[in-house]
Amino acid sequence: MKATIEWLKEKVREEVVRQQIIQRSKLSPEDLRKIMTEEIQDYLEELENALNNANDALQSAAAEVEKEAEETEGEKRTAADISRRSTERDIASDTPGPEDLSEQDTSLRQGHQAKKTEVYEAEAVLIVKDTVVIDNIYSEIRAIEGVTVVSTDVKKVSVGASREKSIIKIKFMKGRRSLQYYITLLIRTIMRVNGVVNVKMASTKKIEL
Repeated sequence: MKATIEWLKEKVREEVVRQQIIQRSKLSPEDLRKIMTEEIQDYLEELENALNNANDALQSAAAEVEKEAEETEGEKRTAADISRRSTERDIASDTPGPEDLSEQDTSLRQGHQAKKTEVYEAEAVLIVKDTVVIDNIYSEIRAIEGVTVVSTDVKKVSVGASREKSIIKIKFMKGRRSLQYYITLLIRTIMRVNGVVNVKMASTKKIEL
C-alpha cells in the first residue's frame, strides 16, 4: 500500500513537471526569462530565510552555552572562595594572640614576639592561564593570611597553549606551627586563586631581620 502511494505521488510530480514544460514551451523567450527570474528570486529568498533561521538558532545555542559556562564558573569560584576562607582560617589560627601567654611570664612573651616576627622567603613557580590578568593573581596571593610581600619583578615564559610560567618570590610569617605545615596550606590556598593551574615551591629560606 505504501509503495502504491509513493508511486502515485511520483506520477503526480512527473505530470506537474510535464505540464509546466508544455506551458513554458508556448511562452516567448522574454516571458520565460521573467518566470525563471521570479523563481530564482523566490528560491534565494527561501534560502536567505533558512540561513537567518539557522544563524538565530546558533546564536541562541551559543548564548545558552555561555550562560551555563558562566554559572558553572560562578559555582566553582564560590566553592573555591569557601574553601580558601577555610584554609586561611587554618593559617590564621597558627598565630597565637597575647591572651594565650601568661601576663607574668616575661620571657615567654619575649619569645612569642620573636617568633611572631620570623619571616621566610619562598621562590614559587606558578603555571597560570594567559587569559587572566597576572596582577590580579599577585594581589590575591598578597591577601593570603601571613603573606607580607609578593615580588613584582617576575619572569614569565609561555609554556604552551594558553599557559604561562611565572617565577615569583613570596615573603611570609608562618605563625607557631611548622614551616612545612604553613607551606602546605600556602600552596593549597594559591591553587584556589582564579587563573592558577599549578604551583611549586622551588626554595624556602629564613630571612634575618
